[in-house]
Amino acid sequence: MIGSVLMIILSGLWVVQSAVPIMASVETSPSTTWDLRWNNSAIDDGGASALLSSIDLNETTSPEGVWGDLAFPDLSVISFLDDTRMSVFNNANSAEFFHFVFTLPALRPSLSYETVPEENIHLSSVSNFTDIPNGLYEPFTIIGINSVVDLPQGSNGGPSGNRQYFWLNDSLWIQSSMGTMNKRVDLFQVHLGPWDRSQKDFHGFGDDDASIEKGNIEQPDNPDGCPSIVVISAYLAADDLSAGNIIVLLCSQKIQEVQAEGSLRANETRRVGERSLLSPPLTNESTAIYLTNGTDGVYSFNYRVEPHLLNFTQSRGTVINAVLDPFFNHMVFGLNGSPLEDMTGPNNIDRLKDSINRLHKRYMVQVMNTPIFRKTLDHSYPKTQQPFNGTANALVSRLTVDYTL
Repeated sequence: MIGSVLMIILSGLWVVQSAVPIMASVETSPSTTWDLRWNNSAIDDGGASALLSSIDLNETTSPEGVWGDLAFPDLSVISFLDDTRMSVFNNANSAEFFHFVFTLPALRPSLSYETVPEENIHLSSVSNFTDIPNGLYEPFTIIGINSVVDLPQGSNGGPSGNRQYFWLNDSLWIQSSMGTMNKRVDLFQVHLGPWDRSQKDFHGFGDDDASIEKGNIEQPDNPDGCPSIVVISAYLAADDLSAGNIIVLLCSQKIQEVQAEGSLRANETRRVGERSLLSPPLTNESTAIYLTNGTDGVYSFNYRVEPHLLNFTQSRGTVINAVLDPFFNHMVFGLNGSPLEDMTGPNNIDRLKDSINRLHKRYMVQVMNTPIFRKTLDHSYPKTQQPFNGTANALVSRLTVDYTL
């Protein structure tokens, strides 16, 4: 029989097609779920900031579970809906062409911004003094920044947490040289109140409550739905205090769920990421929805990310007449950094927002990829997760008749 088949093939009546595409229906289900509560966010980020620093320094690679700004669920065993098709795929020409295609719900962090109006920002020269770095005298000026910031509907601030605004008081140290333009950018978490007066930091509270508490992890989390991050970007000279050169952003942290189609290698470990995906996943933006933090209609999360973002390994790099905190140093000199001049000044607000959002997303997906967010499903309980339907795809060899002979 084998000889007869070989004779037919050798005669040219039959030919071998070596790359015939085949497809079969498959399904799987998530083996993990998401817990969006990050109750100890001021203390523990699961090592995400250190990991991202190492990734950007080419000391390690991103673990499976994320791609870009998307975090994917882990998958259960992938099964064929028709078991008889499995043997055909097992004989596929090459594992390189054997892959699965699924549309999966991915999480995507984001920031929404509210720009404090210029007319609400007031600058003053607080004092002049002389610093002594390395024994050399150099004049500096302290610039005071004062602003009354209106809070979103339903958010309250102040010492007792009962006001729809809060005072922002901050200061910048800049060079006093006439005409020298100084750049400074800072990111910090904001404590809107109510405040725990037993936990004071160096900013103090004061009787007039005209202060913003920042950087003290002992303070309570912000109320739900309130902004949790403030960014101040300054581009000014000591002799030209124009509020138009100060950008103050209130940032609210949000999480989207979006459907994303991805092609996974057939020998993958059921984790979706840079090594298992054959190409960048395609998101269907029409499916994107914001997730609530557990309160109906409240889409912002009060994660305390400042202590971790300021722990980024500072890259090697300095900017003349500029002061950068570790987050912005990483943003300028880290992977695919953005030039500082593209993020300062009143004409660059959108670029500043995009750059902050990009790095914040890259950090947050690494947090989501830790056990803080990613929880293994307990399969001892009845299966309640919706299955993910997809396809198995491969190339096989097939005999066909050559009718041209």
